[in-house]
Amino acid sequence: MYDNPDTEKYWLNEGDRGKAKLRVNIKVVNKLINHPLFRTELKKLDGLKNLSIFKIPRGTNFPVKESEWVIIKQQIDKAM
Repeated sequence: MYDNPDTEKYWLNEGDRGKAKLRVNIKVVNKLINHPLFRTELKKLDGLKNLSIFKIPRGTNFPVKESEWVIIKQQIDKAM
């Protein structure tokens, strides 16, 4: 999709302005800042021991299997 005109000014490379780019719109619906999910606790849960973030923690985005997401979502719901 194309950039929002309000955010185009933040592009560092002038040649990228106005071009269609891969991107997504997101909306934060849960803020876990006051209810964090701790790594030590998640590692104890069956089904989460092999999360890729535990193996390579320096990345930014990590794939999560559907079965792992179900467990994580349960933990989020408990924390809220």
